[in-house]
Amino acid sequence: MDRSSFLPFLSLVIGPVCMAAIAYSILAYVIGILPALEVIGLVLLTLEVIWYFYYRYRIRALSETLVTSPPYDDYEFILENIIDYVSDNGNVFFPLWFQSRNVESITRSEFRAMFAANYHHKTVSELTPYEAEMFERMCTSFEDRVGAKFMVQDASTDKVKGLPARVYYDDSEEHPVGYMQHTRDDLKVIHHPLFLYLWSHLSNVSCTIVLRYVLGFTDVFDQTTRIWYWVKRSKKKVTQEAYGTFDDAAKSTPAARKPIVFAHGMGVGLGQYLHIVWRLCHMHNYLGEPDKDGVTEDTSGVDDRDVYLMDMPHIALRICEDVPTVDSLVETIKNFLQKDGHDSAVFVGHSYGTVVLARMAKTNKHLMHTTAFIDPICFLLFVPDILHSFVYRSPAAHWFQWLRWYFCSRELYMQNVLCRNFWWHQYILFASDIPKHTLVVAAMEDDIVPSRGVVEYLKANSPDTHVFEPLFQHAQFMTSPDFVKKLIRRLVAQDASATAEKAAGTY
Repeated sequence: MDRSSFLPFLSLVIGPVCMAAIAYSILAYVIGILPALEVIGLVLLTLEVIWYFYYRYRIRALSETLVTSPPYDDYEFILENIIDYVSDNGNVFFPLWFQSRNVESITRSEFRAMFAANYHHKTVSELTPYEAEMFERMCTSFEDRVGAKFMVQDASTDKVKGLPARVYYDDSEEHPVGYMQHTRDDLKVIHHPLFLYLWSHLSNVSCTIVLRYVLGFTDVFDQTTRIWYWVKRSKKKVTQEAYGTFDDAAKSTPAARKPIVFAHGMGVGLGQYLHIVWRLCHMHNYLGEPDKDGVTEDTSGVDDRDVYLMDMPHIALRICEDVPTVDSLVETIKNFLQKDGHDSAVFVGHSYGTVVLARMAKTNKHLMHTTAFIDPICFLLFVPDILHSFVYRSPAAHWFQWLRWYFCSRELYMQNVLCRNFWWHQYILFASDIPKHTLVVAAMEDDIVPSRGVVEYLKANSPDTHVFEPLFQHAQFMTSPDFVKKLIRRLVAQDASATAEKAAGTY
């Protein structure tokens, strides 16, 4: 048995093994040979068995839940960007969607079915006349610009030369499809025991204690959006002389010091980012002149920033089927900034958190003083790299990939987010929507995000965007204290530059 099938096999035997253990324990207890400690074990085993069947029930129920996509904001604009990219990168675009096949071995009807399923979350018959017309325009434009043609279908036999009959239509015809369709495929989940979720919830309690009693945060509930967030309010005032020394023009009054908004990625929630949060709360340590490596700290500064942390339990290994829309998350941010009298903020997002920043940039760019996208999944979302890497592909030999695969990619509630509640056209960020004073951290060994393609896209279409290209894997930046210091210094520099431009009226 290879490694890719071992964990699913293990998940199938957990339930029966637990039931056998319970039967044995009951028998031992009845005949009087079971001590009290094992009674506790019996209770835990019973809970695991109940959880096993409940988990499988929820997998089936959520797999059968087909959700309706929200409307596009600017359909023609998005299609034009897709056409531009596919025309230049069709040799990458089509093989990933269609199991290593290129355009010459794909029929237009097959492409239409894939496009309807993944870009509209519909079957072909459910497409509106306008959507069908735009699809035909896209195909024609692609063929004209590239010179490649889709495979011609043999109408008399209903076959495509070289391919089995009827393997390429949409799922309404009850035939297998030859492309990824994550919104309609069954959720790709393996069993996660109850004790794992109990551990995650207990870890969240520990994180809460640190945030509240060590770092001084308060959890707040937005009554309008029904979303929780954390806030650490500034208690100290700053003078002009203490503000910063990157540029004399950046010296500012206390009212100009911008708050920080942080959106975390998938994993175990804010707990895995506590060291990052600590540094965000102590950005005053980085106000002095940098040394030759740009990482020297200066503890003489006094900070005056509110810090806000978005809390997203639906991507934090917790039992949570309630997935808030990205618009409700954006609305929450707008609400607390307005309530606390802030006209803009410094935004920092990692991985999944970057889609919140992307939506904010598309709908409320004026609230973004500066922005940092770390391991961003919001660029080039119309290509299937992230979908294929995170949802479909089995991990390679690296141990970290196996951890991420089990704890994130194959976890029920995160699968529910990615395959039933992920609206790529709302989350994608094009170059024209990128705010000024933006930093992008693209890990060049990232096996989820197509970082090299993202960097090429940004350099070609958004040259003012500052890009870091560390030789890290996805999320590996968190394990490098020196890089985190460099990142924080860059955030301080961006803040100072943006503040200076606003003061000079050139922002």
